[in-house]
Amino acid sequence: MRKICLSISAFISFFFYFNSAYSQTLTNKGKDFWAGFYRTSSLGGAGSVMKIYMVGGNVGDSVQIAINEGSPNAWITKYFVPANTVVSSDMMPDSIMTGDGLYAKSAIHITSSLTDIGAFVHIYQAQNSGSCLLMPTNAWGYENYVLSSRQNFSVNQHSVFHIIANNDSTWVEVNPSKPTVGGWTTNGGTQLNRSYLIKLNKGDAYQVLGGIISGSEGFDLTGSSVQSIPNAQGVRHPITVFCGSSRTNLGCGTVAGSTGDIIFQQAIPYKSWGLRYATTPYNNFAGPNSSSNQTTIYRIMVNDASTVVFKNGVPFDASSLVNGRYYQYESNTADYIEADKPVLLGEYMASTGSCTNTGPDGDPEMIYISSLEKGIKKASFFRTGNSSINSNYVTLIIPTNGLSSLKIDGTLLANITAGKYSYAHPKLPGYSVVVRKWAATEAQCDLESDSAFTGITYGLGYVESYGYNIGSYLDSNTLLPLKLLAFSAKRNGTTNLLLWQTSQEINTDHFDIERSPSGKDFSKIGRVKTGTGVYTFTDQTSLPLLNYYRLKMVDKDGRSAYSKIVSLQTNGIARASIFPNPVSSSATLQVWGDHAETVMIKMVNANGKVLSTKTSKLFAGNNQILLDMQSFSTGVYMVFITGQRISEQYKLSKQ
Repeated sequence: MRKICLSISAFISFFFYFNSAYSQTLTNKGKDFWAGFYRTSSLGGAGSVMKIYMVGGNVGDSVQIAINEGSPNAWITKYFVPANTVVSSDMMPDSIMTGDGLYAKSAIHITSSLTDIGAFVHIYQAQNSGSCLLMPTNAWGYENYVLSSRQNFSVNQHSVFHIIANNDSTWVEVNPSKPTVGGWTTNGGTQLNRSYLIKLNKGDAYQVLGGIISGSEGFDLTGSSVQSIPNAQGVRHPITVFCGSSRTNLGCGTVAGSTGDIIFQQAIPYKSWGLRYATTPYNNFAGPNSSSNQTTIYRIMVNDASTVVFKNGVPFDASSLVNGRYYQYESNTADYIEADKPVLLGEYMASTGSCTNTGPDGDPEMIYISSLEKGIKKASFFRTGNSSINSNYVTLIIPTNGLSSLKIDGTLLANITAGKYSYAHPKLPGYSVVVRKWAATEAQCDLESDSAFTGITYGLGYVESYGYNIGSYLDSNTLLPLKLLAFSAKRNGTTNLLLWQTSQEINTDHFDIERSPSGKDFSKIGRVKTGTGVYTFTDQTSLPLLNYYRLKMVDKDGRSAYSKIVSLQTNGIARASIFPNPVSSSATLQVWGDHAETVMIKMVNANGKVLSTKTSKLFAGNNQILLDMQSFSTGVYMVFITGQRISEQYKLSKQ
């Protein structure tokens, strides 16, 4: 088994490196969101409250929340959201989806005018509360799978998911994993693949309820497939899916659970699943401390039953895969999950007293957590006391070297004296767990670090809870439906020639060719329409030194993803970088050259005095030259490089 583990780990390292070459551009922030007023425990929804929490961007902005847009009965409300501030909406009107089937124009549309915002949903009533992170429409996907939980509650409640469309003439194939209230069965549809076909227009929602087995036990719809397909015009529109339960009990082992709650999350599309996850359990009401970890339930969803999934380096037994879709386990420790193909991980809080170290505060909750490769460096969210919440928590997984820069509500972690607990992640060297607790109140929370982190927030009350993911990158792991088979650049006389090849061009519209002198700041230099599968582009005005290129692959709905970056050296010599800067003892000067050459390097202080002079022979390719500054005092210095074909100068700071 050791050989297998090593090969899988090597694959994961390669996959993570390969994907890191793609620019992270899509986060949970955007200008356009949709949500549905989820079915709650009351069949008619009486007493249910739904609110939207809006997180402002870098400038103040007007945010509109609308239902049934374009109709005489449209409900529209506008809010001003100041920069970097969280605003809670008023109660949404009674547009609750209670049954199985189509709800025309019933989805709730949230749009900002100027800048990207974040958005979260909270639905609650007496002893029933749930919340989720919203994803903007430009992060939606075509392929979605339902990840829910066991369905058990004494009243007539259901495992449930609903689908929302952002475009007219959106066609969707649905294959439920279990029988539904509407009479659907697994592989019982009329399509060739035995799925059921539905048509949605912009703002429509279609709700699917799992059937009842007997008594309080209902079918769990986990594993249901929801895929958009091309319409009559050949356009495949992205969709989103919300998954969960109108109310369910949750317990460890075979225990059904003692108290019930609504759970729901917006499904992360398959294209944005991850490979590496660091987990940590929920804390109980007495935390945070070393003994407050609840026994927490986890589900790991796979798309391919052959996916090899590891927990702390040990592979799951393939025979324990449930319905060919997910592994389930329980843990009261921080763990490390990795897989050889993308997976989705859900974290579940049990009913009060139904798993070890739970209660008296807390109730069922479900949160989809972010993979390590989707971590962020800044997040804002809203914590609340609704409904009957006593304490608020945030839990972060962060590189240990990022702890020194981590700020919570503007205060460095080291300066927070109460309500915090941090420790080294026991299964992932180099990472730490941070837990922060407050007495429940309506307040904004801001997080920031120079290292990317993942995290969740939740609230606990007597037989009550809410929880959601605080934010994530949502870039594609599969580059839209299109697959880029090859991408390269070569010199062609006095021009640069780009060549690439693709497959699976479903709904793809064009490629934007982008160029950069540094590999960081790219600008568009051309466009090529799709359709042939094999493409070339000639850069007639290439930069005189080093050129970096990437492809922006754009589909007909405006969604996009970036290729890896390729570089090509033309003529001359160019500095790639001086690092580190500022410097403490020595720095490295990195110089590109297309021919061998001897250069002179001078170090000059702020008064113009030459402190050192050295010659260095450059070879064709990349050269690294050590600059010894150990004897230099703190200050600013100039580095001059001169040769037959180069004359450049750079500013360097000594700490």
